[in-house]
Amino acid sequence: MAPVSVAEAERIQEQLRQRLDLHEHLTTAPRLVAGVDVSYDKSSPRVAAAAVVFDLATGVEVESAVVPGEVSFPYVPELPTFGVAKTPFVAGYDEPGEDRGDWSPLRADGQVLGRVLRTQIGVKPVFVSVGHRTTLDQATTLTLDLSPRYRLPEVIRRADFRSREALRRVRRGR
Repeated sequence: MAPVSVAEAERIQEQLRQRLDLHEHLTTAPRLVAGVDVSYDKSSPRVAAAAVVFDLATGVEVESAVVPGEVSFPYVPELPTFGVAKTPFVAGYDEPGEDRGDWSPLRADGQVLGRVLRTQIGVKPVFVSVGHRTTLDQATTLTLDLSPRYRLPEVIRRADFRSREALRRVRRGR
């Protein structure tokens, strides 16, 4: 059952946060990785979510899915989980160096939540956060592995594109 309020969603997230295992469990790089993105229509409750699965070794897309829908309450940035974001939402940071792989800590309330990571020389950094059973070092390495040419990892770029395209089709009534 979906939460009915922002307060309930935050309560559920806090309960789930207590279950996180932030220790290293990946003994090798995963074969498949998934990127997920949601696009929001600014003038209505319409959204479109997309997921794209890539073969990490070949960089080839294996599968994808797009689902349109409506939100029941507005998007509110909460504490980051494993992911790569374009904006830091609620955390502060110092700019990392200009070279690919340079990073600085992403902090909120004195806690390190992730890293501000430069994936390409001279472009804006991305914001990497840890996840369940993955360390920050592993998340950083995977982010760089998935970003050979662009700022965002390819799986997230494609999921972002697909979710935005689906939202445009919904707006046009298709």
